[in-house]
Amino acid sequence: MTPNQPDRTSVRRVPVALYIATSGAAAALPLTGHARAFAEARDWTVMLTVVDDDPTHPLDQRPGWQVIVSALRARTIDGVVTWTHDMVTGGRAVETRDHLPKVFSDGGGFLAAAIPDFCGEHPSRPTSGDPVRRRPRTFAARLDSHPASTPIARHLLRAYLTALPAGDRYRDTAELLLGELFANAVQHSDAPTDRLIEIRFALIGDRLRLEVHDAGTGHPTPRTTTPDDEHGRGLHLVNELAERWGHHPRTGGIGKFVWAHIAPTPHPPRRLKATPLMRQPCLTTLARDALNHAATPAQAYALLARRTHQPLPSARAVCLALSIPLAETTRRLNDCYHSLLAHPRPSSENDTGELLEALGVFDIPATLTPTQHAVIDLFLVAIDAMGGIRPGHHHGLTRWFTTGNLTTAYLSLTAARPLPRTGDPTTYWTTLVQAGELLTTTTPDTRITYALTHCRTQAANL
Repeated sequence: MTPNQPDRTSVRRVPVALYIATSGAAAALPLTGHARAFAEARDWTVMLTVVDDDPTHPLDQRPGWQVIVSALRARTIDGVVTWTHDMVTGGRAVETRDHLPKVFSDGGGFLAAAIPDFCGEHPSRPTSGDPVRRRPRTFAARLDSHPASTPIARHLLRAYLTALPAGDRYRDTAELLLGELFANAVQHSDAPTDRLIEIRFALIGDRLRLEVHDAGTGHPTPRTTTPDDEHGRGLHLVNELAERWGHHPRTGGIGKFVWAHIAPTPHPPRRLKATPLMRQPCLTTLARDALNHAATPAQAYALLARRTHQPLPSARAVCLALSIPLAETTRRLNDCYHSLLAHPRPSSENDTGELLEALGVFDIPATLTPTQHAVIDLFLVAIDAMGGIRPGHHHGLTRWFTTGNLTTAYLSLTAARPLPRTGDPTTYWTTLVQAGELLTTTTPDTRITYALTHCRTQAANL
C-alpha cells in the first residue's frame, strides 16, 4: 500500500498537526481547509492547527513552529501536514533540509505536503502493519521555565483534549487553570531558571487531572487581594473553578507539583451560581486573568459567556478588564446589543466574540498627543476630499483613529484614490502630504517616507 492511499484497516487514526505559514490572513482559512481535506482523505486525525503569519522567517523564529516541535517531542502528534513544503522552508530549502531531519528524528514524526514542491513524493506514514503507539491516557511534556511557554502549554492541552470524545467539556476551564498554574510556576518558583517545568494531563474516570511540576520549594498559597489589584488572583480562580486542587512534594525528586481536578461541564454549559463572587467585579477579574494569560478579548468573552450564559455582562467585563471607560463601554455595547447580544444563538460564543472584536468593541482608546490630533484632523479632510468611501474602509479608519494606529491609517489612505467625479484630488493629495510630514516628525518609519514620496508625486502631477 502506498503512503497516499487511505488505510481503512489501520488499528487507529494517525494524529497529525496542520501547519500553515502565509503572510495573508485571508489565505490561511482556505489553505487550512485544503490541508485538512488532504489529511482526512488519508484517515489522519487532525489534533491541532497552527498558523504563522510570516513564512520568510527562519523556523526557529516562528512561534507556531515551536508549538509543532513541542507537540512532536511530546508525542502528541505523529506528523505534520502543510500545503506546500515551501511554507516550511521559506525559500531556504538547503538550510531547512539540514534542520528538519533532526526535528523529525527527535520527534519520531513525518512531514507531508498536500502539494509537494521540492520532494516530488510524500513521506511514508504508519500503516496497519507498522508497530504504532496507541495514544496514552496520560500526557506529559517538559517546557522551558519562561512566560512564552504558557501559550505552548495551553496549546498542548487543547491538542490532548481534541483527541478525547468529550474533550470540549473540559477545554475552557482546563486552559484557564493550566495557564494560571504554569504562570505561577514560572513567576513564583525559587528554582533556577534553567530548570524545566513538566505538565501532565490525565483523564481519571470523568475527571480531568492537571499537574504542573517545578523544582521550586515554596508552597502555593492564595493571597489577599483588593478589587484594584491586577495580579495575585490566580489561585483564587483555581479554587473557584476546580473541583479539587492541592500540592505535594515530587516523589523521587526535588520540587513539588500542583494538581487540579476538573469536572466536565454539562451540555449546554451550566449557569454559574448567582453568588456575589460571580457578579460583575468577579467577571471582570476572570476576564482580566484570561487576558493576562494569552487569551484574546474574543476568547475571553467566549469563555465567560459560555460559563455564565450572560452575554452582555461578559462583554462588559472584557471591556472593563481592558480599562475601557464605563461610559464608552456602555455606548459600544448599546450599538451592537440588539444584533449580537440580545438573542444569541446556542454555541455561538466564539463567533460573537470575534464579531465584537472585529467591530472594535474591545479596542483600547489611545491617549493622543496634540500632533496626533492634528494628523487625524488632516485625515478627516482627506476623507471628505475622496468624494465617497466604502463602509468597510471607513470602519477600519475609525478603529485606527481610536487605537492611535495612525501609521496604518496613513498607508491605507495613500493607497486609495479620490473618486473621479465627486472627489477633489488636489485637496486629497496635498492634505496627505501635510499629514505625512507631521507623522515623520513623531513616527520614524520608512513606510511613511515611501508613502509621503508617493503623495508628493501625485500632488505634483495634478
